[in-house]
Amino acid sequence: MNTIKGKKKSSLQQSPKRENEVKIFRDVEASVLHILSSNKFHWDTFDRKFLSLKKKFGNEIYPTFLYLIANLEFDEKEAIEHYNSIKKHHQKMSSLLKRDVDIRVAVADYFVSNKKMIKDPVILEIHLFKKTYKAGVTDSLTSLYNYSFLKGALPHEIAQSKRYVEPLSVIFFDLDDFKEINDKIGHERANLFLKAFAGIIKNSIREMDLPFRYGGEEFVIILPKTDKFGALAVAERIRKSYKESSIEKEGISASVSGGIASYPVDDDRAQNLIRKADEAMYRAKARGKNIIELYNTERRRFERFLDNFRGMVTLDGKQYEIYGKNVSESGFYFETEKPLLPSKKIDFSIEFENLRKSSGSSIITRVEPQPEGKYGVGVAITSILRSDKNLLLNHIKSLKTKSR
Repeated sequence: MNTIKGKKKSSLQQSPKRENEVKIFRDVEASVLHILSSNKFHWDTFDRKFLSLKKKFGNEIYPTFLYLIANLEFDEKEAIEHYNSIKKHHQKMSSLLKRDVDIRVAVADYFVSNKKMIKDPVILEIHLFKKTYKAGVTDSLTSLYNYSFLKGALPHEIAQSKRYVEPLSVIFFDLDDFKEINDKIGHERANLFLKAFAGIIKNSIREMDLPFRYGGEEFVIILPKTDKFGALAVAERIRKSYKESSIEKEGISASVSGGIASYPVDDDRAQNLIRKADEAMYRAKARGKNIIELYNTERRRFERFLDNFRGMVTLDGKQYEIYGKNVSESGFYFETEKPLLPSKKIDFSIEFENLRKSSGSSIITRVEPQPEGKYGVGVAITSILRSDKNLLLNHIKSLKTKSR
C-alpha cells in the first residue's frame, strides 16, 4: 500500500472537521468513545460495533475516528485504508506480545513506527478532549452551541433529512423587550434572563435536537425528524415554561416570541430556513409578542377580513365542521378539530351572518397546528357558482364597510 500523508492539527482547539461535518463529528465522537471505553483491548468486538455505527453514519465515521484517536485528518478513502491496516497491525502486535493490546496503543504504534506520521505520540485522555472540543463550539454564557457551530450543523442536518426523506424544523426565538430589561436592571442581571431561557430550552428538547444562541437575545433550535406540528408543540412548551418561570422578578414579565420554518415544505437551504423562521418570529412580535408563528408561503391576491362564519367541508366523502376566521374573494381561513392534508381538494358550504349559504370547491393551501389542539386551514376557491360568488362578494363588501 502506498504511504498516505495525513495532516496533523496544531491544536485540539482548532475545528476537528470541516464546518459541514461538525454535527456528524459530535455524534460519532460520543458513539466511538462509548465503544472504545468498554472494548479498548478487543478489536473484533470493537470492529463489530464500529461497523454497526457505519450503517448509521456512513463512511464519514472512518476519518472522524482517526481524528479522534490520533489527531490526524484523512479523506474517507484514506481513512478506510488506514483503518483496515491498523486492524491488521493490532492483530500482529497482540500475537507478537502474546497479550491483548490497547487499541489506542496499536494506533499510535502504527502511525509512529510504521507510517512515521506522529513524532510525539500521546495516548488521548478522552475527558480532556471532550472538554476542549466543547469549549470551541459553545456559547460561554448559556452553554448552548454557538453561531459558528450552527453554520456547519444546519446544512449537515438538512443533508441527513434529504438522505432519509425525513422532515426537519427550525425554531427562531427572541426574548421580548430584552433591551428594556437590560436598561432597567443592568447587563449582569439581565444575563439571568438569557441563562434561564437557555436552561428551559435544554430541559425541553430531545438529545438529538440542537440548541444555539444565535446572538444577543436570539436563539435557534434545530429539530431533526420533526414537522411543523411537532415543532409547534416544542416551541409552545418552551414559551409557556419561560412565561411561568421564576425569573419573573422586579416587576418584569418574561416572555418570548418565536417563529418556525420547516424542511422540505418551506425551503431546503440552511440560510433560507433560518431567514424564514426569523420572518415568522417578527410576525409574532407584530401580533403582540409572547406568540409562536409558523412560516407560510401563501400569496394573497385579495385582502382578507376577519369573520366568524360557520360551515362544513367535505373531504373524501367525510364531512367536517369548520369555524371561520377570515375570508377574501379568493379563499378563506378556518379552524377544525381534524387535521386535513395540504393540496387536497374539498367541497365547502359556509354560512355568513344574515345571508344564505355559499357553496363551491376549493383546494387546501396550508394547514397549521394550533395550541388548543385544533388545526388552522387555508383554502383557495377553485370553483363556485355565480350566484354563490355574488353572495360571497356582498358579504365581503359588508365586512369592508364595518372595518372602516
